[in-house]
Formats: sequence, C-alpha cells, structure tokens
Amino acid sequence: MAQPPLPGTEVLPPELWGKIFENIPRSINQESPRESWAQVSLTCHTFHSYMIPIMHRLFTFHPYVVKDVVDEPWLRTMPSMHRIDRELERLTFYSSEPIKDYVCGVVVRPWSPKVEVSSTAHDKLEYLSRAFYQSLHKFKTLRSLIFILIDLDSFVLQEVSQLPSFEQLGLINCRLRTPVDASLSLKSFVFIHAAEPVELEEMGVDTWLGLLDSDRLGHLSVEVDDVPTSLLRRIHASSPFNLLNVLTITVVSDVLPHLQSLLLNAPNLRHLGVSTPTDPPHEECVRLSDGLKALQVGPISFLEKYTGPRELLHAILESQPIRARPQRLQQLHISAMPDEGEHFDIIWNQLSLPTHSAQLKWLTHFHADFQFIKNAYFAKLLALFPNLQVLRLKAADPRLQDRLTQEMFLDVVCTYSSPSSQLRFLAIDWSANEDDDLDEKHQAAKDRLTENFPLLEELWLCDWRKSAFLWRRTADQVTIYPSAMFSVPPHRFVTDICQKQRGQNLKSLMLFLRTKSHRTQAHH
Repeated sequence: MAQPPLPGTEVLPPELWGKIFENIPRSINQESPRESWAQVSLTCHTFHSYMIPIMHRLFTFHPYVVKDVVDEPWLRTMPSMHRIDRELERLTFYSSEPIKDYVCGVVVRPWSPKVEVSSTAHDKLEYLSRAFYQSLHKFKTLRSLIFILIDLDSFVLQEVSQLPSFEQLGLINCRLRTPVDASLSLKSFVFIHAAEPVELEEMGVDTWLGLLDSDRLGHLSVEVDDVPTSLLRRIHASSPFNLLNVLTITVVSDVLPHLQSLLLNAPNLRHLGVSTPTDPPHEECVRLSDGLKALQVGPISFLEKYTGPRELLHAILESQPIRARPQRLQQLHISAMPDEGEHFDIIWNQLSLPTHSAQLKWLTHFHADFQFIKNAYFAKLLALFPNLQVLRLKAADPRLQDRLTQEMFLDVVCTYSSPSSQLRFLAIDWSANEDDDLDEKHQAAKDRLTENFPLLEELWLCDWRKSAFLWRRTADQVTIYPSAMFSVPPHRFVTDICQKQRGQNLKSLMLFLRTKSHRTQAHH
C-alpha cells in the first residue's frame, strides 16, 4: 500500500514545474538532461522538499551590460529585447510563490561584456533595474545581497533596509550616489573597490560606516587598491562595535590613527586581517612600517586569527598577558610588506621573543611570506609551535629570480621526524638545484614526509622555476609544470587539477599563484 505524502511534499502543478526547470542553474543541470530532472521531480517527494529550496536559494539578476572599454569602464548598455524579456521572466519567476520564499541570496551584476548589445533598447537602460527594485520587497527571506558594478542611491538602500531578514551586504566596484540618507542594520558589510582615492572620495566612500549599525555589525571588510585618507574618519564618532568579530581592511599610513580607534572600539574581535596597497612607493612603505610598529590596539582578548604584516604582531601579542587571555591565538598569517618580502630571519627574531613565543604555543595554523629562508627554520618552527596542524612557507613574490632557500633545504626538511606531530597540511616553496630531477625529488620527499608525519594529509612542494608537486592522501599525486602554472588562468588551473583527480573533492588545494590586481580588470 502506497504511503501518503508527507505534509508539504505534494507534487507541484505541472505549469510551475515547467518554469522551475527553465530556471535550474546551469551548474546543476549541465551533466543531466532536463528530462531526467523532470522524471525524478514528478515522482520524488523528497526532491520537492529538499532540492527545490537548494536550487533556488541564490538568484542572480542582470540589469544591463557593462562594455569592456578601457577609457569608459562604466559604459552601460542593453542587450537584445529577447534577453531583456527573458530576464523579466526570471525575475517574475523568482519573486513568485513559492519560489520567493526559498531565495536567501541575490547577486546583482551586469551581463558579461561579451553579450551582444542592442541598437534599439538604449531607452530601456533603467528598465530592468526599476523592475528589480520594485520586486525586492517580495523576498521576505532574503539575507544576503551582493552588488557588482552597480550605482546605488538612497532609494536603493532604503528598499534594501526594509527587508525583514536582511543582514549581509556586499559592494564590489559599486558607485554611491551621494548624498545618502539611509541606515543599514547589518551583520556583515563587505566593500571592495579598485578606483583611485580621488574617485573614492568623490563617491563618498567614507559615508558607508556612518550608515552601519555599530550595535549589530559582526563582520566588516574594506578592501581597496588605493586607500583614501577619509576612509575611516567616521569611526571617531561611532559607538563601540561590541559585536564586531571579523575585521579585514586595507590601510595606508594616514589611516592608521582611525584604525587604532576602530580596534579600540571592537573589544570582541576574533579575526583581524590587515593588508596594504599593491606596490606602494618606498616612502609610504617606511611610513606604514613605522606607523604599525607604533600602533597601540590592545587588549584584543578574544583574537583567534591574525593576517597581516609582522609590524603589528607586537601590539597584538604584547597587549595580552597569558593569564588574562580567555582565548588563544590559533591562526597566524604573516604577509609581506613590501611585496617582495624579507629574510625569514627578521620574522623569526620577532616570533622567538619570549613575550611572543609564550603566546604562540597553541597556534594550529602558520603561514609566512618570505624572500629567503635558511635550512634550520623548518625544525625551529615545529618546535616553537607544538600544536601546529597547517604550515605554509610561501615565496612572497614568485617572480624573484634569486634563491628562496639554501642548498639541500628540502633534504633537511625530510630529515626532521616527529611521530607525535599534529601536522596535517604542509606547503613549501623552495629552490631546486639545476641538476635536480624534480619528479624524483618530490616523490622521495613525499615518501619521507608521510613517514615522518603520520597525520599528514596534504602536501604541496613548489620550485617556481621548474615544477610543483601536489599530493593528497586520498588522491593520486599530481605533478604540475610551468606551462600549467603560468599559461592558463588560476581558476581554469584549479578545474584542470580537479578533473585529473577523477572527480574527488580536493578539500584544500593551495596553488599559491600570486596575481597582481589591476584596476582595469577589477572594473570589468
């Protein structure tokens, strides 16, 4: 006897199923014929209960095309009327019952510059945008909204602020039309932009922090190529950010006083990430280094993860006596400033200070960008961090032609044995000799290291002049040559490697392909 369907799992009307399959994302159905999906869905109540919400929890909407023109990075135009009508159909579908209740995240971004534009639809430039904002109130369960290359004003932000479940806003290369009169009660705010400081000043980027509710904000990320001095000036007038636990920010020397105020107003911070602009002038590097060394930010009693220059490490560690720390620092990523990095001796001298090393005993993740490292430091690091699970020693700039390591570096690494070690992931950039057979060298190193570290699950060894080696305990090893590393985009490279792994999930694929950000690329 057939069991009756569970409440809420009845088969949907056929006309609605037809629209559902028209709107299934390509990433889901690219390997399965639509007929197969239809057959499964019409007979499987579980599909109705679980798969439909999963398939429609993210909606991507395209209001216009941004053409790939260097001199006009904001040249907007419209596609064909067929695409416009199709986008309106998608909007109607996603904002209708019951699909609208499944939508948790929305991404608003232009179509690709490769999309063919219309010669007759220019009068409809704001047509799709208006339609979207008029429908926005229907998404009662919407929690996350990301805008990419979109103009924003008070009307848009007011519509966004009315959403009952809304808590995460991301702005990537967006322009803010000032003045803005709105308030945003957010848990997470991400701002990424590649414009010049003057342009950021003109668009009133500093007003964003004035719109945020300091009593609710838990995650703040501000990443820009060139930092305007006004970026954080509204921090002085703000209330304490008592719930802020994640802060990642790009800084220049003129912004450091405001950063100090922000850190003093965030007593419960757990993750701090500090970065600097790409290739700053030497004079700015000196000012920034001196300013970070003089910064007083403590105590940050709950900090678990720090990513940034070593110059700020003293303020984080020395401000927190061991006996007073309710939480211990667990993850440390020392980035390079300047970009080409520095001798690991300098990093080690700071880590090994008694006041610092005592704070680092519980470290589980350590990552350092360097210019040169001596053979002895591998063993010293493992001795300094007895609970280490993840160790990455990375070349700060792989374009450097000088040696990254001393002679026999990898051989010395392989002689270190620690049966009780907790190490699970190891990634090392190193310099091979001209006559080394790297296939043989890497294979032998893998055999020794997996024997010396019984818990090791993943291994990455890379000589940037010749080849690299990737191994995971549950997958075949892969040898990667320069043509693979440098002739294709990183995302394509990841795809190729995943295919070589016969579909197995590479949980942590560390490529370390350092790419410089270019404003023109970011704009488009």
